[in-house]
Parts: sequence; C-alpha cells; structure tokens
Amino acid sequence: MTQEITATDLDGASVARRGRAKDHTQFSFFDADDMGELSDIMAAPDYPVSIIEQFDLTPLAVGHATKLLFCHEGDEGMSLALVSFAPDFILVRHSHDADCLYYVLSGEARLGNRVVGAGSGFYVPAGHTYGYRAGPEGVEILEIRSSTSFGMTVVEENPARWQEMVDLAVERQAEWAAFSADAGS
Repeated sequence: MTQEITATDLDGASVARRGRAKDHTQFSFFDADDMGELSDIMAAPDYPVSIIEQFDLTPLAVGHATKLLFCHEGDEGMSLALVSFAPDFILVRHSHDADCLYYVLSGEARLGNRVVGAGSGFYVPAGHTYGYRAGPEGVEILEIRSSTSFGMTVVEENPARWQEMVDLAVERQAEWAAFSADAGS
C-alpha cells in the first residue's frame, strides 16, 4: 500500500519523525525536526568526567545542525538524518551503539589523513570509534541507520585536543552561530 503522509494527516513533528513501518512514506527537509530536541532518537552524549570538570563545552553548542528526515515508528526500523557542520568544525572522537552509513552531500569530512568528499561516504559499525573535522567549506552528511534510536559515547580524553576544539569554537563563535541558524532552517 502506498500512502503519502501530509500535515493534514498528522501534526508536523510526527510527519518528519515517524513513518509507518509497512507503508510507503514520504518525508521532507522542510518538515524535519531538529534532532537535538528528540531525546527518544539520540540520547545526550556521555562525556568523560575529566573533560566535563576541566572544560566549559558551551562554545561547542554551535557550528552544527542535525535534522531528522525520517524515522520508523517503534524500536526497529530505519532512520535518516541530515547533519551539517560549519567550516573546520571538529567532531570529537566518539562511538554509537548502532551501525551507521555516512554519505557526504557537499563539502568534505577529514578523518585523519583521509578526505571524504561529496559523492563519497564511509561506514562505521556500532561500537567503533571515529571523529572528523569538517573541511574549509563545512560538510553536509546523510546519516543512514538501521536503528530508530541510538546512544553516543564520547571517548576523546586528550586535554590538548579538547583545548583545540574549544579555542576554535570561541574564535569562530559568530560565524558558527550564523551557520547553525542557517543550517537549521
């Protein structure tokens, strides 16, 4: 059965967040929710206690935006998110408890000495650690998961790396704040 779900069928948040598991479902960026507001999809990250005690992480709250484009109802199914990072934003080393396939739409992600540009992607199995830095124009990435909810555990404990991230965020605060506002709309 094919069915289009529209705002007249469900409230706007439900359209973007949850699709019917057995029906054909359409979704739109314009109806998508900010994933940071959806605690049932991705739990708040777990940070190393030593880092929380040492650093003010507030400056890292800008420079990124995540829109949940699609997510099946229930505990099993698929989810799709569009993640945008400002130029040179550093995504700290972390892991998720769900597999994820990443596809770069624009810009580039720098994973160590590897550069993953538009039209390319990478796969990270559950429990594997990774992190990356957005390229000089930023990066837009589709995150495709075979899970409707997942957690994030931050594993970076190097104080020098955290200092670099916080200093960069403070330096680029105005630019990144404008980026976050634009990427979220």
